[in-house]
Amino acid sequence: MANRKVLLVEPDYRSKYPPLGLMKLASYHRELGDEVRFVRGCSGEAAGKFWDAIYITTLFSYDWQKTVRTVRFYKDNLFGLSSKVVVGGIAASILRDKLYAETGVYPVVGCLDRPGMLDADSDLVVDRMPPDYSILDQVEYSYAHTDAYIGYATRGCVRRCRFCAVPQLEPEFVDYIELVPWVTEVRERHGEKDLLLPNTNVLV
Repeated sequence: MANRKVLLVEPDYRSKYPPLGLMKLASYHRELGDEVRFVRGCSGEAAGKFWDAIYITTLFSYDWQKTVRTVRFYKDNLFGLSSKVVVGGIAASILRDKLYAETGVYPVVGCLDRPGMLDADSDLVVDRMPPDYSILDQVEYSYAHTDAYIGYATRGCVRRCRFCAVPQLEPEFVDYIELVPWVTEVRERHGEKDLLLPNTNVLV
């Protein structure tokens, strides 16, 4: 597979936490030898370049208009080639049909937790990749928790509360995810950090 140029995009909403999904995608693509660039919002400079793939993350629904504007911006600058635009994250998973109606891009729902979900010939699992903190140096934005290893020791939930979106985002309950390998790798690449585990539940 030829080396690709990959753009990672976070809409310019306010966020305390760095975009973990994009950081894992950065590790995934760099493992494959691809070139990775990270931007926030609608970057005219980035839009003026050629990209083999553009990944756009989403957060909460109250940032919906910024999210839609960002997806449309990059899709339009790819001359409508929506197959090159990959949108995922919380809002995209929960409001997938609405996102498609407003942008023409059907999102990836839930986690990239199986091999071959992005590249059929790859056995790498994006959700298990260690996050690449170096992409945060490419933007002028201050996140509150760049000094912590951010990861998940569980996925999903055994409960199915009607008000909760977790079953849509993480339908399969995983009661333990081995953290030591990726903590070790992050430590070797980015130095010592605290451990932050935003698990859905840890008392099941």
